[in-house]
This record gives sequence, structure tokens and C-alpha cells, in this order.
Amino acid sequence: MYRSIIGKLIYAANCARPDLAVAVSFLCRYMQSPKSIHMEAAKHTLRYLKGTAELGLEYRAQKVYKLVGYSDADYAQDKQDRKSFTGYVFILSGGPITWACRKQVSPASSSVESEYMSLSDASKECFWINQLLSLCKIPVPLPVTMFEDNQGCIALAQNPVFHRRTKHIDVRYHVVRHYIRSGVIHLEYLDTQVMLADMFTKNLGRVKFETLRGLLGMKAVGDSATRGGVEHAMLSQTSAVDNAREFGWETMVDNLCLF
Repeated sequence: MYRSIIGKLIYAANCARPDLAVAVSFLCRYMQSPKSIHMEAAKHTLRYLKGTAELGLEYRAQKVYKLVGYSDADYAQDKQDRKSFTGYVFILSGGPITWACRKQVSPASSSVESEYMSLSDASKECFWINQLLSLCKIPVPLPVTMFEDNQGCIALAQNPVFHRRTKHIDVRYHVVRHYIRSGVIHLEYLDTQVMLADMFTKNLGRVKFETLRGLLGMKAVGDSATRGGVEHAMLSQTSAVDNAREFGWETMVDNLCLF
């Protein structure tokens, strides 16, 4: 039962509910031998999904498509192996088009190093997105602005000189420097309080979580909205609630929560 629930949550988190990413990532750790506490956490996530079934992603047509990325990391989050968590998200046309929340493959010796490793993964994702958009005949201005909330990480990425405290970093992570020199990405500092990628690295308090969720572009969909005096119809003509009913999500949640 636990694996069935998590499988469905993974589908939702990957397709249309980036706000579930961290919760699902944590729940996936216990797929092998879940305990009652893990089942309760899974049910809690299902109840959250049911209570926010109206939330969805909205994308708006633009004359010039601008891609923006956000990268963050939570240093040594896992108390067992002390590995950090990578989180990033890319915004296009007013909504997220790709996001990630995953544990890093090796422990980082500092917060700067963990942020640098996350930024490297995000920069490779950015390059892939550019290639994909190019094939789809959707031109995106370069360089792509990527926001980072660690000044030390930005300095490390822009300065090719090895330092005794950073020269041990695996060569593969220095690909971010190549993308900067090639004009693929441009780094800018962003305060942690408004760093969207923060919600992909750790569990947040309710106030900050809901704030970042709104900044991410998640909102109640299905009704037209007025911006600047011009009424724009949302791309989806049916609400997220209707979609949930269509795919049986509400029924699924009701049934699973009975166990």
C-alpha cells in the first residue's frame, strides 16, 4: 500500500505539483521497509493534496520567452551520511517547467561546496533546456540568468583560481565555469528569503512555504484573471479540481486515507 501511495505522489510531484517535491523525496527513502510513522506522513501528504486540489500551474504567452533559473542546497541535511540536498527550478512563461529535489552523491565539506555542486547540476539542466527549446523553435535570450543565494558559491564559479579549501572539488562540478565563459548562464545573487529553490531543499515553515509556493506561480486555476486591465484566459479551460476528479485523485485520496 505504501509503495502504491508513493508511486501516485511521485506522478503528481513530477507532472504538476512541484510543491510536493520535498515531501515525496523524503517519503521515497522508506520504500523498502516503511513503518507506521511513514504511512502517517504519506497520508498527511495526501490530505494536503486533497485540500489544495485547486492549485495548478499557469503559463502565459510572451513576446519574448525569458528563461530564469534558481539554485539552492541544504548543507549536510541527512544526519546519517551527512550528504546535502540539491534543489533547483526553472521558470518560463510565468511558471516552472522543470524542477529537482535530490540528495547529492557525496558529502560536501562546506556550504559553499554543496551550493556549488547544486549549481553545477542546475547549469547542466539549463543547457539541456536551451537545446530542447531550440529544437522546438522557441528562441530564448542568452545568457540565462541563474539566481544563487550564496556569495561564496558565486565567487567560486566565476573565479577559476584554485584555493586550498576548494581545489579538492571534483572536476565534473566545474562545468558551471564553462557555461559561464560560453555565455550560456549568468549568475546573480538573490536573498534567501525569496529564493524559490529553497522549497526544493528542505521542509519549510507554513508561512514561508506558502509564500514561495505563490512566487513559484502555483495558484487556483480555472478562472480568468485580469492583469493591467487586460483579461487573459488561462491555458487550462478546466480547473485543477476537475482534473483531479477526471484522474480519480480525490477518490484515490479518500480511499487511501481509510487505511
